[in-house]
Parts: sequence; C-alpha cells; structure tokens
Amino acid sequence: MKKGRDNFKVVNASGIFLLVYIFPLLLNFLQKGPNLIGDLYQNQISYIESIDQIFIHLHEKIFIYLNFLTNPIFWFFVSAFLTQKTIKWINS
Repeated sequence: MKKGRDNFKVVNASGIFLLVYIFPLLLNFLQKGPNLIGDLYQNQISYIESIDQIFIHLHEKIFIYLNFLTNPIFWFFVSAFLTQKTIKWINS
C-alpha cells in the first residue's frame, strides 16, 4: 500500500513539474520558434565598443537591472517555491 502511495507522489510531482515548467516552454517554442541567447546579445548589447558606451549603457539601464520584479531569475525562484509548496500540500 505504501509503495502505491509513493508512486502516486512521484507521478504527481512529475506532472506538476511538467505543467509549471516544461509545458510553457514548449508552448513558447511552438508559438515563437527558437530564441537563442545570442539574439538578445546581438540586438541589445553588442553595440558597446568603448568604456564610454559602457557607462552610457549602465546609466540608461541601471533601474531596469535593479528592479527585481522584472528579473526572470527572481520569478523562477518564486515559482519554484510555490510549486514545491503545492506538491507538499497535495502529497500530504
């Protein structure tokens, strides 16, 4: 009986992980196609060629960089925390 409950927990956790992380990535890929990190670099950062342009770039973008609400890494950790709590709540 315990083994069946453990299998359910594994399937449940895998399903939630797929739903929260993999499925949105798959939908994004199907809608927009591949988005490579080099594309972002080429379009937004590669124009910097001197120290002066670095300071100008940082001066223009510093508030964007410091705003953690627009930082995708922050939202990843928030979603990971919520997903972990959801899995524990469902499996308890």
